[in-house]
Amino acid sequence: MGGVVRAIVSPLSIIDRDLGRLSLQIVAIGAAFIPGGQPIAAAAALALAVLYKPKGPKPEQQERSIKTPMPARVSAYGRVRLFGAYILYVTNDDGYAVDVWAFHDGQLDFIERIYLGDKQVKLNGGGFVIAQNDGEFGDGDTIQIGTRLGLTTETAFAEVIARLAGIWTPNHRGDGVATGCMISKPVKAKNYNDVYPTGGPDANAMSIVARAQLVFDWRDPTQDINDPTTWKWSDNNALCIAHYYLVRNNKDWDTHFAPTLAYWTAFADDCDAPMEVYHGAGVFVDDVDSGDTSIELTSVEGLTPGKTVTLAAYGIDKVVDSVSGNIVTLTSSLGDDYKAGTVLRWIGGGTEPRYCVALAHKHTDAHKVTLGNLLAGCDGMVTTRADGALVPWSGRYVEPDPDDLIGPGEIVTWSMDDGIVDEDQANVVALTYLSSDHDFTSVPTSDWRDEGSIAEVGEKPTTLDNAVPSHAQAARLAKRLLDKTMAPYRGTIATNPKGRKIRGKRFIPLHIEEAGTVFYSGPAEIVRIKRTQTGVQFDWVRANPNVDAWNAATEEGEPAPVGARPAVVPLPTPTITDAEAELGEGGANARVRITVDGFDRDDVTWYARWRITTDTTWVPQEYTDIDPGPAAVLLTNLVPTDVSIDVAVSYGVGDGRRSEWSAIESVSTSTAALAPSPPASVSGTGGTGQATIQWTNSSSANLSYSRVYRNSTNTIVGAALASGDLPSAPGATQSYVDTIAAGTYYYFVRAFSASGAQSGAVGTSAVTVA
Repeated sequence: MGGVVRAIVSPLSIIDRDLGRLSLQIVAIGAAFIPGGQPIAAAAALALAVLYKPKGPKPEQQERSIKTPMPARVSAYGRVRLFGAYILYVTNDDGYAVDVWAFHDGQLDFIERIYLGDKQVKLNGGGFVIAQNDGEFGDGDTIQIGTRLGLTTETAFAEVIARLAGIWTPNHRGDGVATGCMISKPVKAKNYNDVYPTGGPDANAMSIVARAQLVFDWRDPTQDINDPTTWKWSDNNALCIAHYYLVRNNKDWDTHFAPTLAYWTAFADDCDAPMEVYHGAGVFVDDVDSGDTSIELTSVEGLTPGKTVTLAAYGIDKVVDSVSGNIVTLTSSLGDDYKAGTVLRWIGGGTEPRYCVALAHKHTDAHKVTLGNLLAGCDGMVTTRADGALVPWSGRYVEPDPDDLIGPGEIVTWSMDDGIVDEDQANVVALTYLSSDHDFTSVPTSDWRDEGSIAEVGEKPTTLDNAVPSHAQAARLAKRLLDKTMAPYRGTIATNPKGRKIRGKRFIPLHIEEAGTVFYSGPAEIVRIKRTQTGVQFDWVRANPNVDAWNAATEEGEPAPVGARPAVVPLPTPTITDAEAELGEGGANARVRITVDGFDRDDVTWYARWRITTDTTWVPQEYTDIDPGPAAVLLTNLVPTDVSIDVAVSYGVGDGRRSEWSAIESVSTSTAALAPSPPASVSGTGGTGQATIQWTNSSSANLSYSRVYRNSTNTIVGAALASGDLPSAPGATQSYVDTIAAGTYYYFVRAFSASGAQSGAVGTSAVTVA
């Protein structure tokens, strides 16, 4: 076995070969894509995260209507806004303008919103645009709208046939294509600017927000793979990826899916897994009037009676009285009129599925482009097994199977990179998402920031634009991809035939050892793999088991603002006054005890986070039961031993504000410096001229000896050493007999490591010696 370690290198060093080529049909982690599918070039530091990133144009119909003799067909997944490709635009002899658009190839599930230009409109029973308060679009009889979902056999627009007899006929059905029409009656010159303040029909082209394609969900017994009429709409990433493979990429169910259906089910379940959302939001479905107390919202997730909600653009707070379906009743009436589309927000947004998609694609795009964009929304991966079946993996860490170990017995050659040069780091990721609060346009959310790296090397910005409908999902993906990109260890390995066992796997146990020196031992993520004559060759990065730890309150960030909002007074940044490590039971792990300046208020919730100093990903923790006062003590969950651990704290208050994170403190968890856990069950029994002290040693692996102390008062302060160093075994029951004059005494026992680090003292009750 031969190998080489390269220290402090660019993350480009293992991926600048064959860029863009797929091996074994692996579509690795696509990361930077705008909602329509066009990738945005990222900084070099994100190169690994966007390995083999597809490149393709964005469908114009997600931004504007187009006029072209032969437009590309467009299909979509999830909930998206679509502009149309004109298939007819004419002004008749009677002055009526007639426009017809094709929006989507394949049946849509439902059209939720209709826009003319940038304004959402409602239709009356005759299909006419309801009059606006400002007179735009006429008096309810000026603009007539028609839509078709794109059924297998459709119906031609009767209103268009009536206007264009002989040109548009009943045979112009548009089977299998979602279409829309708009008929605009002529307007007198004196009224024209009132009806069309932004221009005529051409300047107010129709667009729609729709639940797009129906997809097959094999978990639903009512759906049949051979009967698409039984399929249902879903924005689940896994189901949409499977649909694309089946319908667009011509994969066969029995060959490519059935043998690995358990993997596909796990993939779909991962995407459906509920994730906590800190910022909840809902959009007014209809206009509401001053004095109204009930509102229909697009979402009420997380809303409960008594919760405070805010009219986002106005900074006006209200309190929820009741929730019934999507109808919210407030305890007090609204003081003004509000339009449909007004956004209501609240803290504590319930949950959302882990991975959803909102993507449109052109049928002329290469398959790897669309699949890359779909997989980017869930940090997913699809590999091909030896029998040809497709094996999917979602963006979730999976503990490697020990049987998949790649070690000296499998490795033929290897190379490994150790570290990343400062100029190639990324630590500030600008994020976007497709926002229903902003008319389904792509908007920015809070940056994902690695404050520790920023403190060391300054801000290193890059961008990440995925086709996702949630700012929280965008943040979760940024956390995963930045951790992967900045992983301190990565490399390339070629194996002998034994290595073929990892085909179809994403996470493996990896052990690289040469001449007795271990260069890496731990979980690894495969990011590219190909067969060779002798076995396989694969590129890998260090896998972080903690990458999926998520605290919505501290990591989610804020959604894009809506309108003007009042300035919020920032909270003071907390200060850590002390941080020290303690060995956990068994000695395999430690904890960090953090002392921080506190606040004497009842609505404080504390947060801590830790990471190995060389990592980029934080593990968050929330503390809801810390009493108010001048100091707070936070004990982390278990951390690894014999490493340097960074810790930081922040806090939130009842109105939803959160402080900045404190300055980072670094703590060593070297077991040589840590005290063992204190003993338990310490007791004392008095006798004639002696006292017998008994206790149970902790199971700390670094326990070396114990000492017994004696005092005449119940405090360790000023206690005298009664014993010498008593050799102690972890977990054992131990005793000591103290020969002493008659009297009443208090005894204390401490545990010590070999280096002399002492535990806390545990005392007996009063012991009487006769």
